[in-house]
Amino acid sequence: MSMNIYRICGDMSHVIAILILLYALFGKQDARGFSCRTQELFLLVFLTRYIDLFTTYYSFYNSCMKIMYILTSIWVVFSLHFPHGRLRDTCFQEESFHHLARLVIPSLVVAIVAFELSSYDYGGIFYVSGFINLLWTFSIIQESVAMVPQLILMHYCRDMGPYASRYVFFMWLYRTLYIFNWVYRAYHDFLFHHVYLVYFCGVLQSVIIVVAYVVGLRTSRPDNAAGENQIDDIAAGLGYELLRDGAQTDGTSDGGIELRYEETSCFVTTNESSKESEMRISCAPEESQASQIDNGQNHHKS
Repeated sequence: MSMNIYRICGDMSHVIAILILLYALFGKQDARGFSCRTQELFLLVFLTRYIDLFTTYYSFYNSCMKIMYILTSIWVVFSLHFPHGRLRDTCFQEESFHHLARLVIPSLVVAIVAFELSSYDYGGIFYVSGFINLLWTFSIIQESVAMVPQLILMHYCRDMGPYASRYVFFMWLYRTLYIFNWVYRAYHDFLFHHVYLVYFCGVLQSVIIVVAYVVGLRTSRPDNAAGENQIDDIAAGLGYELLRDGAQTDGTSDGGIELRYEETSCFVTTNESSKESEMRISCAPEESQASQIDNGQNHHKS
């Protein structure tokens, strides 16, 4: 397995991002700003990409990194689904699972099309080599959009703590360095070749993070509504129903979610059949505590 400075730095950036995530969740018991949906997508990416652990041995380093990515992702997803202690008070309740399909299904369709159009003969998807390469192609495409729920969450929950932005930065650095790694290996490793789909997905993931950051800076100005509308369109397309300025609603479908941002607070309202629960997350910058959350009173709609 060829190693170079870009891959080493990229791997270390990825490890640092994971350590920041683990330190925030288990060291500081602070889940503010971290999207469980993004972590679920990354878990899906790792499970489909590293299935070759059972078929091919590359190196001890390679195997250890793959196992670490899978195990830490399982640990994080489990902890965000079943938080305890102070972690429970800072977890953000996101939209239900069916919204993930809006990112997973298109990625799977594109992966199948790209695989069928590939000029390399893997024996078809019903053969082991073909099926593994199809899953690998899917994981590359899926990873390019895995950060979207994370970025949307950070946009609407302004009190996101000090760790989420650092995590996103190192994830961006990891992917950017890996683009250089792929290009370098294509020219210096005779076993490696140009895979333009990989280049495109890597650039797409990096650009999404940069654009989200730039739009976030623009929308932080009170006189700018264009950037807010751009984020609203993306969020609505993924199933986030957005309310602002205390607007009222007749409710959402079962398992839906409504987000409402006011001057000092983010409100999240989830509906389950006839029951409605509301959670208030303080977003005031002068708050000294990690987060002040009032679990709303459950009541029946009249």
